[in-house]
Amino acid sequence: MGTFQTLISLAMLIYILSVIVQAIQEVIKWALGTKATVMQDTVKKFMKDSLTLPQVQGAIERRGLNITALESLNKDDFRHLLDGIDFKDTPMEGIVKTSGATINHVKDNIAASYEAFRSTFQQAYTKKNKFFALLISLAVVVILNANLLILY
Repeated sequence: MGTFQTLISLAMLIYILSVIVQAIQEVIKWALGTKATVMQDTVKKFMKDSLTLPQVQGAIERRGLNITALESLNKDDFRHLLDGIDFKDTPMEGIVKTSGATINHVKDNIAASYEAFRSTFQQAYTKKNKFFALLISLAVVVILNANLLILY
């Protein structure tokens, strides 16, 4: 019975430590605004010259949302968001005129690549979260001096 109780205690300890690490990670992500930062970086990298960060932020803020709302939008919602962006001041307007395409064609192409954008964001955000979780886990283990040999 002693071995079973030790295993149950060890499992409970690991669970409690993981909950502590998760709570600390959520507070750090909230305080640093990592989701918004990663979303902004992804918009800059992924959209390049076809859609700028200020254009996206302006369209989202007009709807009363912040940049992190992009994570929950689907392709059609994003396409409607693009309708609120004025492309007249972008260098793309000249390219559109010379190629015979319309601004709506360009918006459709941008919206079509939106799922790839969301995937890129999720990968970058997950990578950053794993880094924070690793650092926090190491700190909790060091602080509690909770290695397996001492607990056993």
